[in-house]
Amino acid sequence: MNSHPQADGYDAYQNYLALAGANVSGAESIGGVFFFQNAFDTVTEGVDVVATYKMESRYGATVLTGSVNYNKTEFDSDPSEYLNAEDQFDFENGRPEMRGVFSVTHSYDVWSAVARLSYFGEYENAGSDDGVNATNIQTFGDEYMFDIEGSYLINENLTLSVGVRNLFDNYPDVSTNGDACCGEVYDSASVVDWQGGYYYTRLAARF
Repeated sequence: MNSHPQADGYDAYQNYLALAGANVSGAESIGGVFFFQNAFDTVTEGVDVVATYKMESRYGATVLTGSVNYNKTEFDSDPSEYLNAEDQFDFENGRPEMRGVFSVTHSYDVWSAVARLSYFGEYENAGSDDGVNATNIQTFGDEYMFDIEGSYLINENLTLSVGVRNLFDNYPDVSTNGDACCGEVYDSASVVDWQGGYYYTRLAARF
């Protein structure tokens, strides 16, 4: 272990020294020690609405499902001892308050298919300079992601599926407020998928 740790590893190194000083067996093999606590209070309020409609015909069964979620999180105690102004802003505003998922599933004999549309509402992120002000707050627009999958039941134990996630290769807005680092183009902490389209084939076996 480095005897001259960098600043961001200082606390972990001090925890290691405390363990070693207490003669804890194996302390020298521990790379870092961390603990977490509920140091401040938050309140999350919201509503979920889910609706399902089923249809049957000579061409198979179709299920329509729609779900909408609204959530808002706010601090219920002063977190300034643990979070700076930027972190506090991002904690309350860095996730979409509105989300939705709408899907259509159809099955006929040994075939089935599902199409899914995911919606993410607007959200905001504060840049990484000192404080929070109007010039470093970026608003990310709402986004839609479309998935589709088809499956074939080979037998009672095997199912072959082919699908695409994010069919139209959609991306969230590019981060422009200086908060992204290390070559990032998109905010990697975003709940909106920033890795583009994903194509796959899956063989599922049941035992």
